[in-house]
Amino acid sequence: MAEDPRYSHLNASNSPDSRNAPYSEADDDSSGSIRSGELQRTMGPFSAMTVIAGMIIGSGIFSTPSGILISVGSVGMSLMIWVIAAIASFCGVLAYVELGSMLPRSGGEKEYLDYGGIYNNPWAERGIGIVVITSICILHSVSVKWGIRTTDVLTLLKIIVLVIVAITGIVAAAGGTHTPPTNAFTNAFEGTLSDGNGYAAALFKASFAFDGWNNANYVIGELRDPIRTLKIASLSAISLVSVLYVLASVAYFAVVPKDVILNSNTVVAAEFFTRVFGQRAGGQALPVLIAISSFGSTCAMTFTAGRVIMEAAREGYLPYGQFFGRVSRFETPANAFIIHWVVTMIFMLAPPAGDSYNFIVNLQSYPEWWFYGASVVGLVMLRFTQPAAPRPFKSFWITNIFFILIAVFLIIAPFIPPTISDTPSIPYYIVPVVSVAFIILSGGLWFVRVKMFHGLETSLNVQRYIWDNNLHGREYTTDEIERMMKLANEEELTRVRHRAGELARNRS
Repeated sequence: MAEDPRYSHLNASNSPDSRNAPYSEADDDSSGSIRSGELQRTMGPFSAMTVIAGMIIGSGIFSTPSGILISVGSVGMSLMIWVIAAIASFCGVLAYVELGSMLPRSGGEKEYLDYGGIYNNPWAERGIGIVVITSICILHSVSVKWGIRTTDVLTLLKIIVLVIVAITGIVAAAGGTHTPPTNAFTNAFEGTLSDGNGYAAALFKASFAFDGWNNANYVIGELRDPIRTLKIASLSAISLVSVLYVLASVAYFAVVPKDVILNSNTVVAAEFFTRVFGQRAGGQALPVLIAISSFGSTCAMTFTAGRVIMEAAREGYLPYGQFFGRVSRFETPANAFIIHWVVTMIFMLAPPAGDSYNFIVNLQSYPEWWFYGASVVGLVMLRFTQPAAPRPFKSFWITNIFFILIAVFLIIAPFIPPTISDTPSIPYYIVPVVSVAFIILSGGLWFVRVKMFHGLETSLNVQRYIWDNNLHGREYTTDEIERMMKLANEEELTRVRHRAGELARNRS
């Protein structure tokens, strides 16, 4: 194939001059020719922190402590599980901040791995869930500003609730309430089980409560001064939530006896509020607070999920990428939310009642750790393969290794038969087997979409790059297309790094 002079720079050792042009304020605006069709950078450190904390703080801290206690057998080990989950999440944040500072693009793991008073009726609950997720998708589709503001307000409310729980627990432990303190901490490790599967199940539940610590990495493209904002928001959010979670767990055990937690069918937080504040608080007020907490977490998660889907569509990994990768007239990924809504409906309506909650928790958490672990392994590999790459933030070797070891344990341990199962009606091996099968099927989808149907060649990102660089008018090989995608990504990274340097110099 004859070389087209308009395309000669793609085979040069250096990229086009436009790659090295200073990153300016105009690049943040969606009206620019190069950045047309992009989401605007509207999020500062506070909003980014509330998106992270809002995603993390959901129903998990209120509903999973009893399941963790069942899995490990003792109060002391339950608290250790929370501490380990907090440390693992913090290690993950450090690694993801480094990845995000190296590759400041929205998309999270996709970018890093690509680079290297109602009756207890299940259908009534599902109906409420359908209304909630639909309303949230509509909110985020029509307004970025109001979606972020809603998340900010709900996150602050959830933090206040956890602070109240923590303070109440301390007061109760000191004998300051009408409820006598328990003796849960006298022989804290009595009854500890030695069950690998049980510890994995407990860690999955705790990590489910911490899920969302990597949320800012999914929306880097919308952060003002992204590298600095990512560091401040991620580390602040995980530190705050870790302290609140551990204190809340201590508060639960200080007020609610161990045998009550093990044998109760109610949410442990409900028992806590009932004993401290009375039946009305535990039976009526707390469910409202948990619902608000879950709504806020879903709101934050949906905000980031749309960005991941949009980026995957733009890069050709999803069919109909021109449609799902488009930014709407409201400057939101409205079309991408359609996929999120459909998949959520499937997971909401498909599982049976009964053990479905724990099953969904485990089914969500298990495959996540495959990708968390793979991302951090990739980070370690980049230390060797690209030692000179710009790293505005650098995580610690020991935290990376610890995180990888936790990921390996959580991938292997679920295949070990448990002593006690938290989902007795569902075989213990179903979650890992289904998860691995889903990962394999996803790999098959990638092969069909990218290799058989040439998804990269028709992707929105490549088509925009060809148009912006006046390269249209000819066909390109797969190798040329892949090089285009690499250069397009490098152009964006260069602009972000230039802009980060300018902002740092202005602050100094």
